[in-house]
Amino acid sequence: YDFPEPKFKRVPQGFDKNCEHIYLSLYGAMFAYKQFLIDDTFYSIEIVDLAFKIYDDMRELQKWVYEMTLRSKE
Repeated sequence: YDFPEPKFKRVPQGFDKNCEHIYLSLYGAMFAYKQFLIDDTFYSIEIVDLAFKIYDDMRELQKWVYEMTLRSKE
């Protein structure tokens, strides 16, 4: 998966520097993507399994981002 380039050089104020995923706080926005060739898989039922694999791979990132949104509302 590819990610954007970090926006910040230092951890922003207010973040727990001991957090396991603190490096993610260096990004101004977070998204992940993967480019695929449009091949026979794209037009088959196998695309569903591929989509769910991507979903599973990104689940921890999504949970972390969600938790950060909850903290920003405090």
